[in-house]
Amino acid sequence: MVRRGNRRPGQIIFSNAFFLTMLITAARAWYVISGSFLVWLLWVFVLFGLYVLAWTLPIINSRLSDYLFKEQYTPQTVPGKKFMSISARFLPVAGSIGALIGMYGSRTGVNNIALLLLGIAFSLASIGLSQVTSHQFWWEDRQQSLSSRDTD
Repeated sequence: MVRRGNRRPGQIIFSNAFFLTMLITAARAWYVISGSFLVWLLWVFVLFGLYVLAWTLPIINSRLSDYLFKEQYTPQTVPGKKFMSISARFLPVAGSIGALIGMYGSRTGVNNIALLLLGIAFSLASIGLSQVTSHQFWWEDRQQSLSSRDTD
């Protein structure tokens, strides 16, 4: 691979900024839903802890990180395959359903349903994508160090 300089710090900073923005959006949705500052604060600490764990998982347990990475892209277990098939069927219409809930939810008084879905979706996406991204960074760095060791 041909590169100009080392782009790794920029890639890590960009992906952290993007996923933290998603996590902050989810935290804001959880705040509106919970109604209590202390419950929300506890939940934010749990979410942020899971986020940090997702980024450090390749260092802590590389086998588990590799398993989760493979299971997110090409599921081998029955629950993973079922989740992937449900996602493939539901995701094309998820945007339309979300727009309908957002537009008409406030008129019918069920405005928290849209925020609940937003909080769940952004929390899971932020933590899951962080784990995938950190595993890819770790794997690429490991491959580069192995190839440089072979050339020495």
